[in-house]
Amino acid sequence: FRGGNNDRPNNDTEMEQTETVGDTEAETDEFGIEMISIEGQLVENVESTLSDLGLKVNIKEYKKSTQPDGTILEQSVKAGDKVAEGTIIDVVVAGVDPRDMVNIPSVLNLSENNAKIALENAGFKVNIERKAHNTVAKGTVISQDPKQGDKAAKDTYVTIVVSDGKPKVTVPTDLVGKDVMIAGAQLSSVGLGFVTEEVDSSVAKGVVTKVDGAGSQVEANYTVKLYVSRGNMVTVPNDLTGKTLTEAEKKLKDLGLAIEVARTNDSKAKDTVLTVDGAGTEKKVGTKIKVTVSDGPKPSSYKFSNTYTGGTAASTYVYELKDANGAVISTGSGIGTSVSISKTGITTSSGSLTITWTEEKTTTTTVPSDEDVNQDGTVDENDVKTETKTETVEVGKVTESVNFTAE
Repeated sequence: FRGGNNDRPNNDTEMEQTETVGDTEAETDEFGIEMISIEGQLVENVESTLSDLGLKVNIKEYKKSTQPDGTILEQSVKAGDKVAEGTIIDVVVAGVDPRDMVNIPSVLNLSENNAKIALENAGFKVNIERKAHNTVAKGTVISQDPKQGDKAAKDTYVTIVVSDGKPKVTVPTDLVGKDVMIAGAQLSSVGLGFVTEEVDSSVAKGVVTKVDGAGSQVEANYTVKLYVSRGNMVTVPNDLTGKTLTEAEKKLKDLGLAIEVARTNDSKAKDTVLTVDGAGTEKKVGTKIKVTVSDGPKPSSYKFSNTYTGGTAASTYVYELKDANGAVISTGSGIGTSVSISKTGITTSSGSLTITWTEEKTTTTTVPSDEDVNQDGTVDENDVKTETKTETVEVGKVTESVNFTAE
């Protein structure tokens, strides 16, 4: 067939009929060849058919259409009309005139922005798709369709596939509670690395307690942080109240906890546990737990009895016993090293005691009298007087806080 003339007709230009043709099955007679219907057929297939009839095809015009490219949309001679042998049949074909086709540039390995600019400058529209890629950097063109060297009409869409970076991997959500070695192997199996950080926890040592980014999408080879238990935390029992001190002490020690005992008067039996600091909470192994136990009912009165030693046999002592309010409840004095103190009917459970031992010390000195000093400042040996001085000296002391016992 023949292509259109260099002078392209407008879409609304009517085709000129030069001669009349007939059907392939029709016989040629003195009136000509009967034209057949060729609309809807591909122009490349029609050429041989019309040639057999003694006719020729000329593509007069190209039009955009929903029909496949090359499909005949219109024919200049209607089916049934008769034309002479050798008549040229003008047709309108779906598609783009080859003279309007433009070479598609290569945009492979360009950045998305540069590829878009290159294609738009060549007269094409751009459709962008994204795809993960192990080696091509994110934002770089991986492929294009149509490819370089193909031709397409201006305003045709060229699809470029842009790298979206390395493939995404989901951080597993089932690592908590697993041994760190098992969790690490699981991460490695999906292409992820890991680092660990030990944390205080009551979970068994070496078990994962937390995973940063669990369930999130990350790039291959991303390093996931695992938090791993030191296994150094225990829960302070909350069922010790009412038990004996011996029972509570054993249970705490079995958990690796120390115990600090505090006592207070209470109506409950002596050594019954009243309170436990931190019950139900997690504490590090080795932590000292304060346990308050009953010291029995508060007595109505207390007593005190003790013996102290200090000073020398010649020392004089004085003592003073006070209750918790600072009131003096007993005093005494004597001579010697041993001091025995007893007191009953005390109203507080504690107080303070002070004992002081003293001795008399005498010193003798000789000094010249004023009238016996010679003019040259000297003193004759016989012109002196003797002075004696006596003073009390502390030779021992006890100062302490004391606890009284119930009567």
